[in-house]
Amino acid sequence: MNIMTAISTSDASPLPPPSQADKNLAQAFRDLEPDLCDLAQMALLAERQLHRAIGDLKYENEVCVEVPDTEDAELAMLAVSLLAEKVRELKREWYRLHGGAAEASRKVR
Repeated sequence: MNIMTAISTSDASPLPPPSQADKNLAQAFRDLEPDLCDLAQMALLAERQLHRAIGDLKYENEVCVEVPDTEDAELAMLAVSLLAEKVRELKREWYRLHGGAAEASRKVR
């Protein structure tokens, strides 16, 4: 007998249906998907811009001897600022959704 046959024919009882709190928590995770995708894109942009603005500068004896390109530095700062803002928004939204699910769980009990 293979493992799948053993599992399907075992005396294991079916899983109980999900509680309202479980459903709320699952919805909270689904609602965060667009923000997580935006966060990933902002992180990628920040990484690329910082490398371009800072990573390609000329150094001598561990001292930078080249002034960074102003436009690249500004874009890097913008990317990092947007990333930080997005992370703060994501954190607030997560706690709001998580708090709502926890509150709903307490009401169900």
